[in-house]
Amino acid sequence: MLALFFVWTALQLRIWNLMTELADYEDFLSLSYPAGGIADTAFGKWEKSEESKAAKTAAVWKPLGELAVLAESTGRQEPLACYQMKGQPEAVFGKGLSSGRYFTEGEQDVCLLDAETVQKLFGSEDVLGLAVKVEGRRFHIAGILDENGPVCVIPAEEGAVFDGITIRRKESDQSVKMAVSYTEAVLGGTNGQVVDGKLYWVTAGTLYAGMSAGMVLAVGTAGRERRKKKEGGSSFLERRIVPACLLAGTLMLLAGIWVVNPGSDYLPPYWSDFEFFEKLLEEKTGQIRQFLAHQEFASWQRLARIWREAMALEIGNLAVAAAYFWGCKYLSRTRKRSKREVTVAERKGKAYTLSIRSAEKRTKKNTQRIR
Repeated sequence: MLALFFVWTALQLRIWNLMTELADYEDFLSLSYPAGGIADTAFGKWEKSEESKAAKTAAVWKPLGELAVLAESTGRQEPLACYQMKGQPEAVFGKGLSSGRYFTEGEQDVCLLDAETVQKLFGSEDVLGLAVKVEGRRFHIAGILDENGPVCVIPAEEGAVFDGITIRRKESDQSVKMAVSYTEAVLGGTNGQVVDGKLYWVTAGTLYAGMSAGMVLAVGTAGRERRKKKEGGSSFLERRIVPACLLAGTLMLLAGIWVVNPGSDYLPPYWSDFEFFEKLLEEKTGQIRQFLAHQEFASWQRLARIWREAMALEIGNLAVAAAYFWGCKYLSRTRKRSKREVTVAERKGKAYTLSIRSAEKRTKKNTQRIR
């Protein structure tokens, strides 16, 4: 049982690290539409709207497909997945910049490359300011991305159309549903793919809180069984261990939900509104399936990997907690059964001893009579 507790602790520490990484995506929101779904003018209109004031950064993007990128100084060439972007690229890539800077809106002859491609093209990471050519057009490297795949990002031309918009919200507790509705109304898109970082933070965080609360109850029950074994009875303290752990687990669950802060998107007008929960489950399940089937950028792939691992470990940790609980119950029952068997054996032994003594007394009396 001690080994199970150590396994649970190790998993708990790993999940905590994953939750810390997942918190970076809490303010993340991205909408994707069919090719050419967002006009340049529509994004300009959105930037001037009230909704844009609720965003820290935002960028629209369009995949250009796989294009050849040529390094002028070395003559080396690599095929890369290229993107046009307008706005702030950090909305898409977040902290994934190993050196240099993101380009700003209005810059034209600059680009971003991933670290692996930089090594292949130049054999060095000291490449900021060096020139590359994409389809004959010259760009200077402004920053190096920590992307897992070969990628090149260039500024969008005037009048371009885009496939998606990515937003980093100032307040993570803002209603995602309202933000999506307003953004689609301004941009003119509907029924696009929604990648909501808040969804993955809420699901993993709520399960994490529930898992921790369950383990507190399991450990409390195990402690109660041990006290019963040591004291051989039901003491005042022992009778209150499980209720105290139940209270602690409930408080831990509520504290976890408070930290996760699901917001109005996940809370019904009244708790008996089961139709709300049914629609919510259907909507969010569809979003998760769609996201796991396709991740446009490496930063999205990282989000999917972190969330998958966190959920798998949390489910595994729940299994460990259940095994710990039932293991303690099984050991307790085994000890009780063994104790009963010993008690019965002792009673039988005493009865046998008494019967032998009684027989000896009778034999002695009979011998005395005969004499």
